[in-house]
Order: sequence, then structure tokens, then C-alpha cells
Amino acid sequence: MARRVFGALRSRMNLRYAHMGVVGDPGKRRAGRRPIALAGAEAHSYGGANVFDETLERFAAAVHENPLLPKLEAMARELTGGTFFILWCVDDTVHRLCPDGQEADLHKFCRLTRSTPEGARRCSVCRSLVAVRACYHGLTDYCCHGGISVIAAPVAAPSPESPAFLVVSSCAFADADADRGWEAARKHAEGLPIAMNQLRNAYYELPALDETKARAIRHIVDVAACVLSDVYERVSQTAPSALPRAPRDAGGGQEVEDLLRPALAAAREGAVGRPDRPAGVSLTEMVMAIVGNNPAARYSVASVARAARMTPNHFSTLFHKHAGMPFTEFLVRERIALARTLLADPTMPVSEVALRVGFDDPSYFSRRFRQITGKAPNTYRRRYVGTSPE
Repeated sequence: MARRVFGALRSRMNLRYAHMGVVGDPGKRRAGRRPIALAGAEAHSYGGANVFDETLERFAAAVHENPLLPKLEAMARELTGGTFFILWCVDDTVHRLCPDGQEADLHKFCRLTRSTPEGARRCSVCRSLVAVRACYHGLTDYCCHGGISVIAAPVAAPSPESPAFLVVSSCAFADADADRGWEAARKHAEGLPIAMNQLRNAYYELPALDETKARAIRHIVDVAACVLSDVYERVSQTAPSALPRAPRDAGGGQEVEDLLRPALAAAREGAVGRPDRPAGVSLTEMVMAIVGNNPAARYSVASVARAARMTPNHFSTLFHKHAGMPFTEFLVRERIALARTLLADPTMPVSEVALRVGFDDPSYFSRRFRQITGKAPNTYRRRYVGTSPE
């Protein structure tokens, strides 16, 4: 029965992926490219009655009225013992909505962990990482520092006009091996003034996430993100005219830095409490995901390094170590991969393809395309598409 239900849900998801220009297994897909632009340049304070607050209220009201989300929540509770939430993250503020559009409460385990300033800081880092990983990696599993697991999927990605992330996240799950999970949670809480017996009891009250439940909640979270993407689209279409849509390719270096900074700041904290994870891995993974999601933007070693609060040399060394190639080479390869997709359009001149993927010089683009693919762009197009406008 559950398999038939998920088969129907997957068919609905595939419609969403096709609309977003994404194909293949949703567990391996990239995040959608639709930007989220919730506030104009004059409304970045996010305080008081501004456009951001109004849009959040409109979105929450639309969530409340959606008939499918409560059914997905009921399915999640029946199949996994847990549920899912909507995370609307802006800078250090996270709004956590239930599927009915109401503000959600934290589980007792999370409340205890956040009861100290340092615990609250670590949890904020985790929630930020969940949001940015989902927006830039797509459907993702994440194990937080506290020994709990969540699964998240993107609804809308941030833009230079708004550092906001909108994702669907499962509730917190304990490890299938509860004793192993508690040991990780205990180590995470060492040094924090928290009553360990209370924290332990709260951890064992979390629903456990085995492989079967993980598959179920993964599908449910992704379908909920599909539904909410439609909800957000309707809200954004009727939003005030002060909410501009950001273009897909960020323009100047400062805009790129503004877009990268919140994600990389969270990624830099990603190894806190994770001694098994080499320093720099989270940062490198995040840079690769962000660039892969939008390779045409005006990236440079200097702009990414500034966003990561590193010197260019330090960033270059770190990226090369964990990615296996220099940042500039990775960027070119991502742009060439995008160009191969655009070349499938026989009406688009190669010179325009070059500009669209971030090359100012079509000759340099053609030279790098040949180096990487072994064929000139027109030869590649004639072989795989069968025609050329030039």
C-alpha cells in the first residue's frame, strides 16, 4: 500500500522537477534554481511591519489553507512516528512552521540543548547548515552535532536581494542505534550546564530513524517541498511590487559575496563538535554546491575567499586539498557542463552560450570547451543535436 502511495507521489514530484529543469532521481538531484526574493534592497532589517513580515504571513496563511499538507503530515506520523516542518531562515532568525502554518515548538531535547548560550549557538549553526545544504544540494540527509538526524528538501533558494532560505525539514530523529546516538549527543553536550539525565531521557523520547522510516520520510519531505513550492509561487506572484525577482546570474562581485556569505559562514562552523570531519570539508562542499547550482555567476577566488572570511591563498589551498582541483578549474568545468546543456538548443549561437555560462570571451570558451570535451562547441552540437545556427 505504502509503495503504491509513494509511486503516485513520485509521479507528482517528477512534474515538479521537470518544471524546475531537473531530471533524475530526486535523491540525487540538484536544488531547484528558482530564487526567493522576499525583501527589497530597502527592507533588509527584517524587523517590524515590513515586506518580509507581510510575505511570511501570507505564506503561512496559504500553508494553513492547503489541504494536502495535513494529509502528508498524517502519513508521516503513521509511517515514521515523526512529522515535518517548514524552515524560513533569514540571517540569525529562523521561523519554524508546522504543516498547518502555525509556529512550531521545539522538541524537549532541542529545548534543553538550546537552554544555554553555547548550546543555542551550536543549534543555530545546525539549522543554518540544514537550510543551506538543502537549498544548494537538494534533498539531503543531515546529522547535527547533537546526534540527531533530519532530512530536508528545498522549496526556494536565496538571491542577492534576500539572504532567505525556505526548506522543508523532517522533525528530529534519533539514531536507529539509540545508544550510539545518545553517546554522540552526550559528547556534544559536554561542558554545557545541562542536566544530563534530563537530556538523556529527552533523547530516548525522539522517534528512531531506521532505513525503512528514512525512505518514507525522505519521500514525504520531498513531496511536501513540491507542494510548498507551488504555494510559494502563488504567494510570490501576488506579493507587493516591491519584491523584485533576482536574475539567475548574480551580477557583480559584491552581489556574489552577499549571496555566498550566509551559507559559507554556516559551513565554516560545520565541523564544530565533529572531530571525525576534517576542517574545511563542509566549506568546500558548500562552495562546490553553490557554484554547481549557478555556475554563470561572477565568481572569483577573491570574492569567495572574502565571503568565507579567508585569505585567497588559504581558500585556494583548502579548496584544492578537498576538491582535488583548483577552484578556477572547478568553476570552468561547471560552466562547460552547463554549456553542454545549452548547446542542445539549436537556435542559440555558440557566442550566446558562452556569455550565458559566464565566459566573456567566446574564443576562450571554445578553447576550454575543446580541452574538456575533446570537441569544438559546433562539432559537439552537430554530433549530439544535429544542427547549428552558425
